Amino acid sequence: MDRGRFDLSGPLEACKLLKWMVILALLGRLGTGFGLAELWQGRTNGSWCEFEVDMWPGRAKFENALNSCVLCRPKPDNKLDKNMDSGLDKNMASVPKPLGDGSGKMDVVAASAQGQTEFTLELHKLIVKGQESENVVLSPLSISLTLAMVAAGARGPTLAQIAKCIKLPEGEPMHKFASQLKYGVLADASGAGGPELALANRAWFDKSIKLKPQFQKVLRDSYGSEAASVDFNSESQQALRTVNAWAKKETRGKIEDLLPPGSVGPDTRLVLTNALYFKGVWQRTFDTSDTRDGDFFLLDGRSIRVPMMHTRMKQCVKSFATFKALRLPYKAGNINRKFSMFVLLPHERKGLSALERALNAGSLTEDLKHVDKEVTMTAFELPKFKVSCGFEVPEALKALGLTLPWGSQADLSDMVESSMVGKSLYVSNMYHKTFVEVNEKGTEAAAATAATIMMRSLDITVDPQEFVCDHPFLFVIKEEVTNVIIFTGRITNPSVAK
Repeated sequence: MDRGRFDLSGPLEACKLLKWMVILALLGRLGTGFGLAELWQGRTNGSWCEFEVDMWPGRAKFENALNSCVLCRPKPDNKLDKNMDSGLDKNMASVPKPLGDGSGKMDVVAASAQGQTEFTLELHKLIVKGQESENVVLSPLSISLTLAMVAAGARGPTLAQIAKCIKLPEGEPMHKFASQLKYGVLADASGAGGPELALANRAWFDKSIKLKPQFQKVLRDSYGSEAASVDFNSESQQALRTVNAWAKKETRGKIEDLLPPGSVGPDTRLVLTNALYFKGVWQRTFDTSDTRDGDFFLLDGRSIRVPMMHTRMKQCVKSFATFKALRLPYKAGNINRKFSMFVLLPHERKGLSALERALNAGSLTEDLKHVDKEVTMTAFELPKFKVSCGFEVPEALKALGLTLPWGSQADLSDMVESSMVGKSLYVSNMYHKTFVEVNEKGTEAAAATAATIMMRSLDITVDPQEFVCDHPFLFVIKEEVTNVIIFTGRITNPSVAK
């Protein structure tokens, strides 16, 4: 059955009631095999509204998830009032929102793509430094969103530093960016035959503190963040288990133990967490019967045998000065977003580090747009791989100039009602875990949180007829309409599954 659309307009309250009557009728008539989206995709004018209801068959099968979190504690030199009033806004529950920021637009995300790509590359290069022979995968986007939640409660130089680091403007535009990501770019598309997506945020507060209403409002409206009261003071281990259970659930079991033992304690006041899940299938899957072992050459010169996926189907491949790029699109269904994985394979077997150093934002936003022409493949090999990573983020962020949130100069006073507590808060740590698996069906991934110019497209006169990925390579998973990069990674040894 084809996608159908119903356009309705009328008095605001009548529209709201009629909208849900239509939804319930469709679900009852069509069953759960159909999805509904863009339920409130329209506009209001006073007491009048217009909206559309779209319905379509289909489902998605690509998987990807991530977690990151920050912990806030009082600064060591300050004393806290143990008898402080506790309380949380009971209305902090996540509220469903329409596509994007409520207008159906994703303009802020698109306008911020260049800066976000710069942040992605800067962070990737710092994280892989000293790990040249290791597999690495991360989601700078998750880290950026977690820092944006911190920024919602920051003031003065602390706020300015965070905004500069993640390359987003202060205040409303930053939170509008987050809103458009959650309700637009990363909105679930499984009902439309596209990827299954879930972006979740949660704030965990010690029961002794009370949040400022404005901080709660920003977290609720822009991040869909629920708030949960926990007892870090006397039940820190239970609080840790609660946070980790949430992260595991939100990433469909792919991220475990986001917070390591000992990471929270009696002095912990606040933990902000972000989880991203993505699941889908290749637009054209690989035949498992064609997968067979092949040679993969490591950076030390040795070769190993790993499962290689093969195909004779045409592929989007383009050759650049120092590498070849492969574009593998995921099934999109009836959505206005395009998710793809790009594999960047150096021409030289030991050219991975040089390629990483040379990459810039223009390379990933403009050059990869040209990897759109399908060519007949005389040889195609791509290894299956599964990799997970976990690390602490502060040192890399400090290297990017973000120094204030971690110490005595932090100003996070817009988070809590008590000025004494607010002045004493600082970010004690930030943890990030990621999981990615690529196989014949698609990708499954999860994560919890001088310029060297690369030569541009040389438009090689003869298109490549082979793509044999038999040595270390980079990969990028991105949404192409807005140029939002969700995951980056380097694979040096596909046989290592951590």
